[in-house]
Amino acid sequence: MSATPINIIGAGAMGHLWTAFLQQNTIPVRLYSRVTKPQNKFSIISNLGQFEQTISYHCLDDWQDSDVMLISVKAHQLEQVCKTIKSRVNNNPTIILLMNGFGLIEIVNHHIPNATCIQAYLVQGSYIESTEEQNIIHHSGENITYLGNIDSHYSENQFSNVIEILNLALPKVVWNEKHREIMIQKLIINAIINPLTAIHNKPNGCILQNGKLNEEAYALVSELKPLLHQILPDCDFESIKHAIERVATQTGSNISSMLQDIRHNRKTEIDFINGYLINFADKIDIRLPIHSEIVLKIKKLTS
Repeated sequence: MSATPINIIGAGAMGHLWTAFLQQNTIPVRLYSRVTKPQNKFSIISNLGQFEQTISYHCLDDWQDSDVMLISVKAHQLEQVCKTIKSRVNNNPTIILLMNGFGLIEIVNHHIPNATCIQAYLVQGSYIESTEEQNIIHHSGENITYLGNIDSHYSENQFSNVIEILNLALPKVVWNEKHREIMIQKLIINAIINPLTAIHNKPNGCILQNGKLNEEAYALVSELKPLLHQILPDCDFESIKHAIERVATQTGSNISSMLQDIRHNRKTEIDFINGYLINFADKIDIRLPIHSEIVLKIKKLTS
């Protein structure tokens, strides 16, 4: 078991969700926020149960080391977080990234080389609804968190204690031997759904027509065919297409995180999703003009 409270960096919906469930199961936790905030009372609505929690916040200036850190910020915020805490981390923590995008573990390893860092795949969602009367944390999805290797060679045994602790709070947390494959699949799914929903200002189901990818979405994923042979050699194009259709169907009424960012005039994670695919393709002489155009459209929406 962790000898110190779990540190959670990022007071967004996912950070609040994990804090609430950890506290509900009497697991010590500290939630770090970008700015000083008074404590808040929340009602949690989840298929795992409904309860109330009062959540307090800490600032990174008041950092205390922890054996386990969960980081749940936007991809473009990660480097600044690491720069802020790198001189304050005096132990060898396990860091789990609860965030979208690729190339993020490399950022942590560069700034905090003494940490053991992995990235989670979350099959769940969360959003906060605030009114004058109450604050509600809504939790949805299949409640699975996958952990595993992307480019590292860690073993499941190295994370058995962490998995045990997290499973006490928000099950089910499991180790996945094919983690890199599912993370890349998620990256591709996000690269199709997120920008198109953001551009059209519609829920996830807007990329479908009669249950299949519409013309725009099909063109975007088809352009990735030459790249798929490099990054997912064991997965064919039809499987990827069906996976995107399945997710868009299951989450048809959901508002993607990128669309939420656009609506709140926040910087998006486009550089760590479509931008990552474009940069990877460039290195092996593959061009992705449709994706490049999509990136420009998203950036114009936030300029």
